[in-house]
Amino acid sequence: MTPLTKRQKEVLDAIAAFDKAHGYAPTFKELAHALGITSLAAVAAHINNLESKGYLARNGGGYRNIQVLPAQVCGLKSCAEGHALCYFSGECPACGMRGAA
Repeated sequence: MTPLTKRQKEVLDAIAAFDKAHGYAPTFKELAHALGITSLAAVAAHINNLESKGYLARNGGGYRNIQVLPAQVCGLKSCAEGHALCYFSGECPACGMRGAA
């Protein structure tokens, strides 16, 4: 998997933080505001790059269609129980364990 640039990591982290806080993905406008970006085209470019690198997917054509792909898709390790670890927290969403097996 292609490594992320510093800015791409910031974008990915912002999407995950918004999703965690609100329970749904941000719109491009909300993401632009969170990142201090004035151009929605720049946000779209970041999203397209993250999608092409395999870190994001888009579900349909709605406003909140950004989905961070599961940890196993991002090539991360699993917990001792075999569940995929969260890309952002390093915690297993199924059992709450931290760290890799």
